[in-house]
Parts: sequence; C-alpha cells; structure tokens
Amino acid sequence: MIRYWYSQEPLSIIDTIPAVMAWKPDVIIGPRDSNKFLMLSSYIQDVLTISPFATSVAVSRMPKNFFSITLSDVFGARAIYNFINWKFPGRDVIVLTEADCKSCNDISEEFIKIWLKNKHSKPYQQYYISQQGSTLKLEDAIKNNNGEKIIIIANNAHDSAVLMARISQLSDKETIFIGGDGWGSWKDTEVGKLGNLTNYSGYHVVPWGLELCTEDVKKFEKNYEKRFKRKPNNKLSYIAYQTAMSIISSYIQYGNTLKRTTKDNLLLGYKLALAKNKYWYNPIDYLVYKIHSNKNVTYAIVNPITNHNYIYHCEQ
Repeated sequence: MIRYWYSQEPLSIIDTIPAVMAWKPDVIIGPRDSNKFLMLSSYIQDVLTISPFATSVAVSRMPKNFFSITLSDVFGARAIYNFINWKFPGRDVIVLTEADCKSCNDISEEFIKIWLKNKHSKPYQQYYISQQGSTLKLEDAIKNNNGEKIIIIANNAHDSAVLMARISQLSDKETIFIGGDGWGSWKDTEVGKLGNLTNYSGYHVVPWGLELCTEDVKKFEKNYEKRFKRKPNNKLSYIAYQTAMSIISSYIQYGNTLKRTTKDNLLLGYKLALAKNKYWYNPIDYLVYKIHSNKNVTYAIVNPITNHNYIYHCEQ
C-alpha cells in the first residue's frame, strides 16, 4: 500500500494521478469528497476506485469502476425529510443553499423534490455564496419567520453556523435548524459551539457514527480495541475500516476464485457483491444528533430506505 497526498486546492488531485497510475495499483481508495472524486473518471480506467464519503448523485453516473461507501445525497435528503415528517408533522420549511457547493446543491434539490412530491408545495429557498454568511442579505421570508418554519441548512459548517446565529437572534421563538454531514463534528466546528443561543435547536442528520448500535460498529470497536488497547473516538477510523472491509470481503467472497488478474478480480468481485446486495457495506441508518442549550445528545435514528425511525437507544 502506498499513500499519496494532495492539497485542499480542488485541482491538486489531478497532479497526483501520474504517480498513482505509474505504481499500477490494483485498487484505489479516495478521495473522500465528491468534487475531487468526480474528477478522477477521465484518468482512471478498469481499476476499482472507492471513495469513503463521496455523496454526490453524479457518482452513480461515473464509469462502473467507481463507487462510494456512503449513500448518495438522495438518501441524505430522504433521511432529513423522514425526520421532519416524523417529529415535526405539519411544519413548513425554508431551505438555505450554499450555491457553490455541489453536495449542498444536490441535497437541497433532492429534499425539495421529495417535499414537493409529498406536500404538494415547493419550500421557500434562498441561495448564497460560501464565506458570505455574515454579509448575506436575508430575504423577508427568513427575517420574518419568527421560528414558525424549520430552516434547512444542509451546507458546510462555517456559513451554516454564522447564519444560524444570525437568524436565531431575529426570533423571539425557538428556531429549529436541520443540517447534514457538512456541519462536521460538534467538537471541531462552529455549528457545535452555538448551543448557548437560547432560541435555537439544531438537528444534525448524518450517515456515520460510532453511536450506532449495529453489529458492524460493535465488530469494529472490538477489533480496534484489540489492536490499539483503547476505544475508538473518531468516526473517521470506522469509515476507513468499513471501506477497507468492503474491498476485502468482496474479494474473499466473490473475487478470489475468478481466473483473472488480481486487479480484475477485485473489481469483478466488488461488482458481484453489489449485485448480491446493492447496499454492500453502506450505512443505511442515519444518526440524528440534537444540540440545545449547549448540550449535544444522540437523539434518534432514521432510515431513508425502510422508513423505520425511532428515538435513540443502545443496549451494549
């Protein structure tokens, strides 16, 4: 295994490709974000290439050697819709969309489609450009909302936090915000530090978390503790583990007996695994975290596939 580094600059991923392909890899893991992952389709052929976290709906239209372990923004939008319909039936919504973020646009557009199909009315929507949350002129529908409508901000953490702080101060009633994984970790980002705002509750709907009480999580925690002599405390380690296990398991179960090269067997084995189970190693239960009055709790589980939703509990 060889690790290659690239910078935050979006096009920097292209500069690493010649060195990667010169190594003649049998499988490629990464990058995690959609914008960079989508760039690879013109440069990599016939090599199993997996992103741990690319959620853009465009991933499904990439060549059939590209896959993501995380379900697309279609499922993230369904999870958000299911949660609202379950916990806040009858409440209308406003959608704020970060215009220059592909995944933010994808999840907003998919959410609006689902809402329109089920509620027969289109939510109010305002766009903004990233890093302009502090200067954005809020439209009257948002300024005068006064906590009546739930505000969807399924965007990146910094501007989401700035807008949540601004909007909640305009209301004398509690404002409810709902976002997706772009909010990042409560511990690391601005969104998680807004809990001291008295008129604010935030619900963070995400596909990955160590709090999930599933056999996959329990198995990972057992193996991690055995290897490192401590419990895991970062969900990124679990995402990396599941990504690797999706490749190893598909090869052992389906690719190992094929009479081709290792590279071909890895790719064909992965395709056979997906043919058998289209949610191969995908997390299908979405965690909902709630933050209010400076407290963050694991609140609920929503499933965008089965529509099975429940208040969080975990018996170890």
